[in-house]
Amino acid sequence: MARLILSCEGVDLVMRELARDIVMIGRAPSNQIVIDHPTVSAQHAVLLRTGNSYSLKFNERNTGQCRFRH
Repeated sequence: MARLILSCEGVDLVMRELARDIVMIGRAPSNQIVIDHPTVSAQHAVLLRTGNSYSLKFNERNTGQCRFRH
């Protein structure tokens, strides 16, 4: 099973197993992954599963900043 780990300045903020085809990410409590951080918008992004991989799509109104590393 895939796992998502989000960190900021070397500190892990979120670690979640990914079991759904669509995973909503944002500050609002209605998201599957809630990140309470001022740079995260209410509906920040969505993870979409296609086969064995996920793709990340940011909300068009997103004004936050994200950086990803493998």
